[in-house]
Amino acid sequence: MALSFFMWERHALQPAAGQRFGQPVAAIEHLGSYVCRNVNRGEGAVPGASRSRHATADALDVASLTLAGGYDMCR
Repeated sequence: MALSFFMWERHALQPAAGQRFGQPVAAIEHLGSYVCRNVNRGEGAVPGASRSRHATADALDVASLTLAGGYDMCR
C-alpha cells in the first residue's frame, strides 16, 4: 500500500492540486487502513462475506488535505 499511496500522491494528487489550486498539498490526514473485517453490506457481519479492502490493507480513508498555503480542504 505504501508504494501505491506514494505513486498516487506524486503522480495524481500533487499535479491536480497544482493545476487546480496553484500550490501543492502539504499534509494528508487519514483515518487508517488496516481493519480486519468482512464486507458489511449494511446488515452487520455476514457469514462467508468477502474480506473488505481495508482488511487486506488495500484501502486508505483520507480525512483531509491541507494545501501549502494552509487551507484545509476538508474542514
